[in-house]
Amino acid sequence: NALAAFHHAVARGDLPKVKSFVEGTEAKPSNRRIAVNTQDEDGLAAVHWAAMKGHRDVLVYLYEKANADISVLDKDSWSPLMWAIFMAEQSAKETGKRKGQYDVINYLVKIESVREQRNKSDRLLCKTPRNLAIDLARITDEAIIHAINGTWEQNKAYGPYKEEEKAEDREQPRR
Repeated sequence: NALAAFHHAVARGDLPKVKSFVEGTEAKPSNRRIAVNTQDEDGLAAVHWAAMKGHRDVLVYLYEKANADISVLDKDSWSPLMWAIFMAEQSAKETGKRKGQYDVINYLVKIESVREQRNKSDRLLCKTPRNLAIDLARITDEAIIHAINGTWEQNKAYGPYKEEEKAEDREQPRR
């Protein structure tokens, strides 16, 4: 199935292969271009896979060159931003993987439609991306808070998260 192969290439971070699917140069039946916004049975689109696996270069290509919908929601109302934060939490003890996720989050929140999603809760956890980020900050450090605010820096050392939350960290969820 072409969609599964395309999503697999995105999840692996194989940018040349992703480009070949999008541009129609991949050897597949009828050699047609793949529709970048097509979702699988779980509602996951290519941008979800790129975000959850921390492949910023693939995500940038999909959004900026292939015109992918960066705000698409899966069947549980999870955006690529929510997936990136969740996967950062899953790799809480693996600093290298977490940094890749932070880079993706930092990129995503600079896009207007994604910024608007920071305070909207999902149907699965009933949390906002911001709430999930604060949960992660409590077990790691304050880097995730900087990422969700679009101020994360790759080479900066971040300290422990302080519970005295700023006003922007306390915003109420919207549905």
